[in-house]
Amino acid sequence: MCQKKLSSQTKNIANLEKQLSAYTTDTSEETKAKVQQLKVSLQETQYDKYVSDQKKLLNELYNEYETILNQRLDAFIGDMIQDINDNSGMINNTLISKVAIQFLMGMQLLICLTLPKISYLVVVR
Repeated sequence: MCQKKLSSQTKNIANLEKQLSAYTTDTSEETKAKVQQLKVSLQETQYDKYVSDQKKLLNELYNEYETILNQRLDAFIGDMIQDINDNSGMINNTLISKVAIQFLMGMQLLICLTLPKISYLVVVR
């Protein structure tokens, strides 16, 4: 769609320039008015083409930036996954030791809480 618009604008500019060059030798008032009208149309069409060119350029830059950003993000995530896989043994050992410590602390607390009751039972008998 954008390419068709640019092509149409380019053709329109060329057509307006041809019309202007055809009127260069005629100096009548009617021709001067027509030339002025053609110049305004040419300026408007050139401006529209400039805006279209800038939009096309920005779209291309955006798409290129998006592609590069996605590639870098994919590489970063891939590196993180690789690091996690490389360190999985260490991560596993850390988790096991933390769970073991929590378990032992729980057992210690349980023993501390039940030991006085066991002592009481032994003394009372």
